[in-house]
Amino acid sequence: MARADRIQHIAHRGIIYPDFLVTSILDINTDLLRAYGITHLIFDIDETLVPKQGSQLSEEFERHLIKLRKAGISLYIGSNSRRDLSSIADVIGAKVIAPTLYSFKPLKSYYQTMIMETGVEAKYIAMVGDKIINDVIGANYAGLTTFLVDAIKRRPSCLHRKYIKFAQRPEKGT
Repeated sequence: MARADRIQHIAHRGIIYPDFLVTSILDINTDLLRAYGITHLIFDIDETLVPKQGSQLSEEFERHLIKLRKAGISLYIGSNSRRDLSSIADVIGAKVIAPTLYSFKPLKSYYQTMIMETGVEAKYIAMVGDKIINDVIGANYAGLTTFLVDAIKRRPSCLHRKYIKFAQRPEKGT
C-alpha cells in the first residue's frame, strides 16, 4: 500500500476524533501538511517516535523527520515524559516542550504553552501521537490539527480498536 493510501481523513465530529488516522509518522508528508496549512508538527515521544522509554529514533524515522524539517516544517517534541529527550530532539533539529507539575497533556494549559513556544496560531500546528485522550482530545480542545498514529510496539486495546472503527464510520447523510 502506498504511503498516501495509509492516511485517512476523519470528518470532524467533535473534539474526540482526530483529523487524521495514520499508520505511522512516515505517512505524514509535506503535500498533506501544506494542503492543510500546517507549518509546525509536535510529536509525542513514547510509542509515536520511539518504543516506550526508547532513546533512539529508527534510521527511517530520523530520515523522514529531517526531510520534513528541510522542507520547512518546524518540529517539536511534546511529551509528558520527564526524561531527557534532548538527544532525540537534537538529531532531528526539534525543540522539546517539557511538561511541568501543573501543565501537562491533556490539559489545555500545556497545549497553550505549545502554541506560545511555536509562535504561530493553533491552526498552523498539528499534534501527532498515539493516545486518544492525551494527544487527540487535548490538542483538539486547544484548536490544533490532530494525527492519531498506531503505537510502535504496544498492541491496541479492545476499546482503542472500537474507537478507531467508530471514527472511521461515515457521517450520517454522506
